[in-house]
Amino acid sequence: EEKIKTQNELSSAHQVIALLKQDKEYLTKQVTDLSHRSRDMEEKNGNLQEQLLNVKQSKEELYEQFVRSGQQQKEEYSSQLQQELDSIRTKTNLEMEQLRKQTKEMFERENIILQESRESANSERDRVLNKLRNMEEKYDLLM
Repeated sequence: EEKIKTQNELSSAHQVIALLKQDKEYLTKQVTDLSHRSRDMEEKNGNLQEQLLNVKQSKEELYEQFVRSGQQQKEEYSSQLQQELDSIRTKTNLEMEQLRKQTKEMFERENIILQESRESANSERDRVLNKLRNMEEKYDLLM
């Protein structure tokens, strides 16, 4: 009867180990998904940088056209263009800073969650392995 009980506990411990392995696979998948999301955010950041370069190139082209025009038009147009560029630059910088901040916060939260999950899974695994060893020792003593 004690042998059956020990065998049942041993079987239960093996099931717990299998579940912990599944948890590990799930967490590994989460890390992979977060890596993909990180690459997507980096790509989006790259696109914003490219847009900024395009805006700068557009500014240069507009400025060359402006130089060819008369002095009065040049002063008016330059003032208007500078305001628009400042506005675009300000908006772009704000958006980029928000993206950086949000990305950083997201990854910090995800890292904390993943670390806690990993620590919890490792602790549970250690506990189950210790219990399994104890049960195997008891089983061996009974045999």
